[in-house]
Amino acid sequence: MSQVTALFKKPLLDLLFEAQQTHRQHFDPRQVQVSTLLSIKTGACPEDCKYCPQSARYKTGLEAERLMEVEQVLDSARKAKNAGSTRFCMGAAWKNPHERDMPYLEQMVQGVRAMGLETCMTLGTLTEEQAQRLASAGLDYYNHNLDTSPEFYGNIITTRTYQERLDTLDKVRDAGIKVCSGGIVGLGETVTDRAGLLLQLANLPTPPESVPINMLVKVKGTPLADNEDVDAFDFIRTIAVARIMMPTSYVRLSAGREQMSEQTQAMCFMAGANSIFYGCKLLTTPNPEEDKDLQLFRKLGLNPQQTTTEMGDKEQQEQLAGQILNADTDNYYNAAARKPSHPAGQYARNDYLGLSHHPHIVEAWQKGAMQFGVGSGGSGHVTGYSRAHQEFEAQLADWLGFERALLFISGYTANQAVISALAQKTDMLIADKLCHASMMEAAIQSPAQLRRFHHNDVQALSAQLVKPHEGERLVLTEGIFSMDGDAAPLPDIARATRQAGGWLMVDDAHGIGVQGLEGRGSCNLQKIKPDILVVTFGKAFGGSGAAVLCREDVATYLLQFARHLIYSTAMPPAQAVSLQAALKVIQQGDEHRAKLAENIQRFRQGAARLSLNLADSGSAIQPLILVDKVAVAAAFSRAAGSYERFAELQRVCGDNLLAEVTNRPAASVLDAGCGTGWYSRIWRDRGSEVLALDISKAMLERCRQTQSAHRFLEGDIESVPLDDEQVDLAWSNLAVQWCGNLQQGLSELYRVTKPGGCALLQAANTAGYRSVGYKPVASGSEMTPEGIRNSDALALQRNSAVKLPYEEINPLAFLEPTSPHIISAEEQRPITFSAMSAGLEKLAHKADWIQVEGAGGWFTPLSDTTTFAEWAISEQLPVILVVGVKLGCINHAMLTAQAVLAAGLPLAGWIANGVQPAGKRHAEYLATLKQRLPAPLLGEIPWLEDIGDQTALGHYLNLTVITA
Repeated sequence: MSQVTALFKKPLLDLLFEAQQTHRQHFDPRQVQVSTLLSIKTGACPEDCKYCPQSARYKTGLEAERLMEVEQVLDSARKAKNAGSTRFCMGAAWKNPHERDMPYLEQMVQGVRAMGLETCMTLGTLTEEQAQRLASAGLDYYNHNLDTSPEFYGNIITTRTYQERLDTLDKVRDAGIKVCSGGIVGLGETVTDRAGLLLQLANLPTPPESVPINMLVKVKGTPLADNEDVDAFDFIRTIAVARIMMPTSYVRLSAGREQMSEQTQAMCFMAGANSIFYGCKLLTTPNPEEDKDLQLFRKLGLNPQQTTTEMGDKEQQEQLAGQILNADTDNYYNAAARKPSHPAGQYARNDYLGLSHHPHIVEAWQKGAMQFGVGSGGSGHVTGYSRAHQEFEAQLADWLGFERALLFISGYTANQAVISALAQKTDMLIADKLCHASMMEAAIQSPAQLRRFHHNDVQALSAQLVKPHEGERLVLTEGIFSMDGDAAPLPDIARATRQAGGWLMVDDAHGIGVQGLEGRGSCNLQKIKPDILVVTFGKAFGGSGAAVLCREDVATYLLQFARHLIYSTAMPPAQAVSLQAALKVIQQGDEHRAKLAENIQRFRQGAARLSLNLADSGSAIQPLILVDKVAVAAAFSRAAGSYERFAELQRVCGDNLLAEVTNRPAASVLDAGCGTGWYSRIWRDRGSEVLALDISKAMLERCRQTQSAHRFLEGDIESVPLDDEQVDLAWSNLAVQWCGNLQQGLSELYRVTKPGGCALLQAANTAGYRSVGYKPVASGSEMTPEGIRNSDALALQRNSAVKLPYEEINPLAFLEPTSPHIISAEEQRPITFSAMSAGLEKLAHKADWIQVEGAGGWFTPLSDTTTFAEWAISEQLPVILVVGVKLGCINHAMLTAQAVLAAGLPLAGWIANGVQPAGKRHAEYLATLKQRLPAPLLGEIPWLEDIGDQTALGHYLNLTVITA
């Protein structure tokens, strides 16, 4: 005990330093484990815990609730997973669970675990049999807090002994369940009591895997409602001592965060906390909202952690990787020749009912082509609209119960047309966060205000709908989501939208033809009728094209104002004829739908036998989840030369990547294969270390021997001649990636090249990570006498020792060095969000991260109504301010920071530029900036023109890690 109390008495900064050192030895300091806690049975607890508002002995205004239904719990778990949680904790206000409730508790565990979430329960005292049953159901963790020291315990609780708590922990540990146990600070205990609690936890036979440290939440009506507030530094000390005493445990910053400042929470993370509860409610007490937590994470440079158990067993994934890599490529589909050398399974098509080859539909197309020709001959507003189009539109409208149907050439253009035509500046668009790109791009580009709600979270949608707004509200969602394969809760969404007086638009590309009566789709199945329904014919119909179903007046408006409809060549009449035939087959196609359901079930069963981890989807879209980097890279590499291709779902969290068996090709950079090795993504691991790049030693040696480097760009291998110095530089860069020593590689790079300031910065960035610079809008460009355009990006390339990856993918370059908007207006070349985003999209396949340079400043106008910052908001680009440490820069920096935050941009932090060795005024300026800027200081670098020795490399190393 004396050693523990000595830790509590240690100077705070020394204690924090020791705790952080201990933390970094066992964990990634940037990763935070995120859990969600749900009260599955609330109130009427027989215990007399003096801090608890759920006790039946105290009048706190809390109404008792029965045990929740299993499906309610699973629905909450789905929302938690979509919000980013990796562990789902279920708490019941009991002294101990009743036997009659055990089957329901087991079903909850099994259902949550099937979603890929870690499971945790806190139910009170358990018997050995109950612990075994929960373990058999798949429970990962059991929470049973000791609360405080054995000596102080009787002052807080009398209805359960301390030994009973310890016995329950032994039972769950013996059952093979991990232990979650901690305590509460602020009960009136002494420092000695806090030391006693931690001593008990650390000296359990096996320390808890999770240690929640709670700050007392004082609730009116409980005996501790008038306790003194906990000193923030005392709480931080408790976190730090817990980290030092239990170095391999997750220390959770648990209850009480709502009353903590951001600065207090930041110091708790510095003290070694690396876990939080996520969501606006913690059982019955308030907790910070998810967006607030994410904003804090961005400020502190923290990332929500994904767990290895979440996605499946690592050994199974590695075994799968080996099977993929060792497969006989000759027995796979020859993608280049498009001829199968061996029968191959096809998992990537959207032809859900197999109608693309249906003889009646093929015959209908042939007859239509003979009658109408193979093309429509023009826009539907001119000569392209025929009797075949009119008949099919009428059939669709009648079948789906709408006044009108309008045909479009694709689902993408249909979504774009509707949103672009309807949304005005005073309107609000409210979109599910997983809506299709066609909807999101149109929403971002529209003049309307765009708000997004958590996937399928009706409560989050309602919160957006009730916000004051003068114009119309259009809610955007999908029937079946195109990447996750799950269904939207359409009745609840429709009800919330209707109550707020809004409009509802549903994209049912993956539900039409498959779900509902006669295949009428998701809306029919869930018995709702949206204001606007978009259906496509590229999936179940087996063809292509789309239709918008709506009221007569809406259709008339779209015919007048939907530019995508007015200025596009109409669908070929023969296609409309074939789609009429497909509609008849679908209306009578129960056997086709039954076969699809059978295939889905067969696929899921087969995947389970192969230990493949599929997401929870009952639709034809079956996401395959690969967590281990080896398995992901192997699957992508193997897929590059085979017919089955994996499309990357752009959701990368830390080292986890979610891939889906779907209809799109793999990222083109992964198609690059050669005899000596292949090039994949470079993954960042802990701190500044870099995982080994998948280029063999033979490839490195070949670079030296042949004095050429191999660049892999979009699948093409290009041999680039290099002189001796550049060969050495290429070697040092590759060696950095090979050996994982970024500092060593930077030193070697500097020794060989002696580059200038800008070049060194860019080279430092590229040394450890595959990066690219992007300046979407440039002004002040000029033509050199040699006929070369002289822009910032190209000048940086020309003046560097190597060809730096700074690209103008979409060069919106203007000659005059003034506002880009003024010049673009004069030259009648508008600067659009879509053009700028297109560059990002192209660069995404070439880089792990992109360094974006503003169009003359974040708040430079791009049009009369838009600024560069608004594009950055739409792309969610985090901002790092580089601030000159000069008197004239202080006010400018503070104003810019406030403007960034006011615009809704995430301010990741700031970097002090121009740090001089000495000088009183300089120190004062730096201190003022540290105090006033509403963001953390991420690093200090010298003036670019002052770089002249190797000491600068350390500064740029820090900057590289920050920006990466």
